[in-house]
Amino acid sequence: MSSGASDDGFEWVRGWQGSAQHLFLQQAHRSGDCGIEGQAVGPDPGTVPRLWNITVIGSAVPGLSSGTGGCGIRLRTGASMEARNVIVTGLVPFANESRDGSAPAFRDGDSSITHAIMHASGRREGGLLIEGGIEAGPGYLDEDPKLVNVRYTANPDPRPKLSSPALKVGAGVVPPSDGFLDTDAHQIGAFSDSNWLEEWTFFGPESDYRAATPDTTE
Repeated sequence: MSSGASDDGFEWVRGWQGSAQHLFLQQAHRSGDCGIEGQAVGPDPGTVPRLWNITVIGSAVPGLSSGTGGCGIRLRTGASMEARNVIVTGLVPFANESRDGSAPAFRDGDSSITHAIMHASGRREGGLLIEGGIEAGPGYLDEDPKLVNVRYTANPDPRPKLSSPALKVGAGVVPPSDGFLDTDAHQIGAFSDSNWLEEWTFFGPESDYRAATPDTTE
């Protein structure tokens, strides 16, 4: 998980072809760049990582300010990806953007984003959710994911409410049984009925949780 990143919350370069699952990325209020950015640099082969169960939150979700910052998912310089069970909401420029030679991978089938919810994004450039010549590529719903609490506070609760489209039967897809991915995570997004952030995370300035210096004089 990543909170308050002013640069990209999750980024890869140079031919990474690994897998990642259960990603929660909440960009810095007003100043965060993209939630996810993938690049293929120099002579490296095209990257095709697998990303499952992702929740990307920007500052433009309903109830917050209009926000600024980068897009939800950006692919550059020929990078590709396979993404499933994705929520992207509140990213001002675009939910998803492809540039610098990454668009052909969507048309060729090397890149794909499906079983996704993209909502409350694209408040620039005419309100487009998706940009870069890949509008027909990603498979997504433009519906409110109805997350419990994604305000920029110390203890967010990004679980979907019971009425959320992320929890509807058949909305998500079951991850493959490859020994790495959690096959029980068939909801859209990084959370189902459990807020796995509890007990070990705290969002906010260090001054809010810095422990007092122990008294060693006695």
